[in-house]
Amino acid sequence: MFLSHLSVAISDHLFNVIGISSVQIRSGSRIDGFKVCYQTSQSVSHASVGTSELCFTYGGSGGSWGSTLSFDASSGDYLREVRICKEDAKYGYDTVYFLKFTSSTGSNISGGAPTGSCTTYNPTSSEQIFAFHGSEGSELNSLGIYKIDNSLVNGGLYATDWLDRDDPASGDNELFNAHKSSGNISASCESSDIAAILARVVGTKLDSSLTGQNLVNNGSGFACWNSSNGGGSGITTCEDYEVRYFFTKASCLP
Repeated sequence: MFLSHLSVAISDHLFNVIGISSVQIRSGSRIDGFKVCYQTSQSVSHASVGTSELCFTYGGSGGSWGSTLSFDASSGDYLREVRICKEDAKYGYDTVYFLKFTSSTGSNISGGAPTGSCTTYNPTSSEQIFAFHGSEGSELNSLGIYKIDNSLVNGGLYATDWLDRDDPASGDNELFNAHKSSGNISASCESSDIAAILARVVGTKLDSSLTGQNLVNNGSGFACWNSSNGGGSGITTCEDYEVRYFFTKASCLP
């Protein structure tokens, strides 16, 4: 049995799966397998994205790979239709004989021979074709589709540059309203639009979670108070931090 993953975590880096970016069929007289790739975006991580696409291959290794059908989400192109033909217990087990993918622009790829019982799957006004389930052996034995509500497809988060507006002499203040007043965050943005805040030491780039200091990281933003870290008036104990805000709305970026 197999299932395409709807969200993916690689190491400690969080990625958002945006949608199907391409499909490809491996076939001969029947369907030996297929590949589906998902467009991804990085949401919260210090690291850079190693790839903007994650691919999964299902089925056996026989047959030949055909053309790739790609989808351009930025242009509103998507997987509009999946047609599957299979024969039940042909060789003592079910076998998928035909597979056809069609895009919203009318482009399509297919493989195998349209024999047996056929089923066509389409998206709806509120859901899109997003993943697959089925069983595999030396060929593709069965195949079905999953749909997901359009509102659940995450387009990623919107990040500021690394920001450092304050020095820690009297505590390091990198709070939301302070950066908003400084013009680092759009005036139309609200604290409720914050999805995450990353912070690191300016000089060493050490993640804030590894400094051992007591920090503020909540709806008000990020800050370090000397008084909360064994310091006080004239005694600086906070590190000098830089922060990166991640928002759910693109309009939060200046």
